[in-house]
Amino acid sequence: MYNVKTLAALVVVAVAASSVSLAEAYSEFSAYTNIRQDVAYQMVDNAIAAFEMDMNTAFADIQNPDNALYNDVELYVFVLDSDGTIVAHGASPDLVGTDTHDLTDGRGANVGDLFDAHLSAEGAWIEYYWPNPATETDEPERKLAWTRVYQGYVFSVGIYPEYTDATQVYLDDASSQQRRLAQAMVEQALQAIIADKYGAFAAIQDRNNPLYHDGELYVFVNDIDGEIVAHGITPDILGQNANNLVDRHGTNIGELYNKHGSPYGAWVQYYWGNPATETDETERKLTWFVQ
Repeated sequence: MYNVKTLAALVVVAVAASSVSLAEAYSEFSAYTNIRQDVAYQMVDNAIAAFEMDMNTAFADIQNPDNALYNDVELYVFVLDSDGTIVAHGASPDLVGTDTHDLTDGRGANVGDLFDAHLSAEGAWIEYYWPNPATETDEPERKLAWTRVYQGYVFSVGIYPEYTDATQVYLDDASSQQRRLAQAMVEQALQAIIADKYGAFAAIQDRNNPLYHDGELYVFVNDIDGEIVAHGITPDILGQNANNLVDRHGTNIGELYNKHGSPYGAWVQYYWGNPATETDETERKLTWFVQ
């Protein structure tokens, strides 16, 4: 398969642990956390699909920190057996073999009992307090774990709703409609590239093609080394490498993509010209990209 980063951009001016309902979870979260919640769903589904093919390989892959399907910044997969014993853990493989009934969270709740109370084949959100691997501290944070039971095993991925750091992108000033449209354009481009790579590149560069152009939104594609192989607005930069491009704040564009590359997609921020204004002025730009 052709290994590419496919992107769409938009410019914006600038105490008791319990099962948590989906409506409750989404109502209180930022746009960023809602995106991470969707990634948690996908990661659990991918882990179960891999488990169906080969259990031992799946468990080994889950514990490989370089496997982006099961480890993505603060998100990671962990698996329990029917007794509550950890059989795979993406962040702390030293916990494998530990009975979760022997673990307490940051507020004294028994982790195994929590999972026992809320297990479901359909899936459930379970809240408890646990260290966040992305912060590299032992301080427990509020964690919501999406959990599904499949063939006697418990598959789970947890998000940290209060987690923030300097690399996260503020999304709430971009409309949800714009964000969804950017994501849909990238998905359309990915499917087109899988079907016909060069035909897709030509369509992306056709400014009259509404699948890949909408107002200030447009699709562009880099290969895995950073070379620009399709660009919906500026075809004259084809062949340039994103690792050689720097925005007005000194941000290296290629390094930004490399740092946040994920098969689940990620938002990154930098400053770039807005095709809708037809000026050379740069504005804050949010780019959704999938590697």
